[in-house]
Amino acid sequence: MARHFLNEPRVQKVSNRLIDMFLQHGSGRAVHRTLLQGLESNDREEAIQELHLNKIFALLSGEPTKAINTKSLDAVEAALALQTAIEDGEGVSDKIRTSIIQSASLQEDTDLQKILLGTAKKTGYPVGVIQKVLQLNSTRTPFKTQTQSVKSYPTKQLEPDWSFQDEAIQACLNAFRGKPNHKVGLVLPTGVAKPGWP
Repeated sequence: MARHFLNEPRVQKVSNRLIDMFLQHGSGRAVHRTLLQGLESNDREEAIQELHLNKIFALLSGEPTKAINTKSLDAVEAALALQTAIEDGEGVSDKIRTSIIQSASLQEDTDLQKILLGTAKKTGYPVGVIQKVLQLNSTRTPFKTQTQSVKSYPTKQLEPDWSFQDEAIQACLNAFRGKPNHKVGLVLPTGVAKPGWP
């Protein structure tokens, strides 16, 4: 079954809607519960079976290397289609936004990825939610908290870092070359071959 990564346009659209719901409802569990209720009230049994909490968190993670399969993506899309327009939910969005911006402003690093991860660790919110809030903040007039003016952060499209594969390949090749008569087995998952392999 095909897998769909977070940097694909179709998945980004779903992820953005889930982030909006997160900002409205306040947690990934609440988003999952709301989506399930919509499916249950419309007797969408097949979609209910595929709508898992871990898939919601994967879609909120902001990690381009995360992926979900077609059935799960279809189920989330079906659940989202049953949702009415997202509305501000009793100030939850402002509370989350304020918490994220305050925490990000206290990060000592200037690297965006480290700011995102540090803010996620401090607030407990998914990186995708944090990234969207900081992107929105950087396009508005500076957001004022009660105690300080919060700076805007540069944003960029996060790309997967596959460099760990090169290190693993090199270590394997060195082991094979070091002991040519050594009996070993190497298991490669489907789709790992890449151009230039010896």
